Amino acid sequence: MDNKKCKVLYVSGIFDYGNSVSGSYILYKILKKLKNIELKVLPLFPQTIHPIDTNDFLPYLANHRELKSEDIIKFLPEHDFIFISGEDLTNKQIFDICKHFNSRFINITMSHWLFGNTSHYPEIENDFDGPYVDNRLNLYNNVNAHIVVGSSNSLRVMKDSKLRDLPHTLIPLPFEEIEVFEGNVDKRTDKKTILWGTQQPENPRKGKIYFENILEWLYNMVDTPSDILIRYIGPTIPLNTKFEVEYLGHIPNRIELSKIYKSSDVFALTSLADAGPMMVTECLKNQTPLVSFNTNISTDLINDGKNGYVVDGTEEFAKKLYDILYNKNYHMDLEYVTLFNSEDSVIFRYEKMFDDLMDKK
Repeated sequence: MDNKKCKVLYVSGIFDYGNSVSGSYILYKILKKLKNIELKVLPLFPQTIHPIDTNDFLPYLANHRELKSEDIIKFLPEHDFIFISGEDLTNKQIFDICKHFNSRFINITMSHWLFGNTSHYPEIENDFDGPYVDNRLNLYNNVNAHIVVGSSNSLRVMKDSKLRDLPHTLIPLPFEEIEVFEGNVDKRTDKKTILWGTQQPENPRKGKIYFENILEWLYNMVDTPSDILIRYIGPTIPLNTKFEVEYLGHIPNRIELSKIYKSSDVFALTSLADAGPMMVTECLKNQTPLVSFNTNISTDLINDGKNGYVVDGTEEFAKKLYDILYNKNYHMDLEYVTLFNSEDSVIFRYEKMFDDLMDKK
């Protein structure tokens, strides 16, 4: 491929979360597999430990937001689409690049920052209005923007925002990219185990207070509370519960996390807002059911006992945990999951999106 021309210029944030891959890396691998899509990557990170085709990569841009547009443009290839996975370039840089190359702009919702004023999750902070989102909307209208949303929930958030009328396509990250430990796992206990965890336990959107309320409801439902063990991962933080708690700490990579999912009976996802999270597909691929609030990709992968439950309140949440732990009232159905986000379906949707956008250029 001529280094001076490509179809897609992918401006990407970090590829690494410790030893594990980021959503940006998964997206890179998908874009690499698309037919008739010549790809170049503008990395906004200095290096990665994960396998890449170095021929795809332009030089790393240090302090990129401080550069003048012309200093970025001068070493970019001609391209039809500039695809950005975060809020990495300034509005002016995006506008100037699109106008210089006559390129279409695509943004993907790996979080919901683009729908709000300053928050990453405006739907729980009533942060849909203000100068930042107004400027963003003005930019997107002037660069012929297209939004990729990753779930039905993200689409609902978009429809509540000022970006509601922008053209969009719903394409999740693929299920197959999730790493799974293939060996046998020792559960290490005869207790019924509930897994909970987050890297941001103090962040209100992660729902720690709600989880504690759920556990209070559950404690009052069961005859022998000593039968239940609560496992949690991430930064250490006191959990206000009468149940026994086992703190597992920081998990170094997703293979080790896979072992924890496999050794747990149910995963409690209490996030109040999320564009993913990856933990949903991780836990399901490890054959662990989950209970979740009605706020994330769970709504696309779970259906009333199929792979777990999606609920609206803390009492219902506790009842569904009880159903799974004591009645085994669920069944795993990974085919249902792959109907939504198998790699083949994700690739098909991206190829169709680019074909449709090319027809409209």
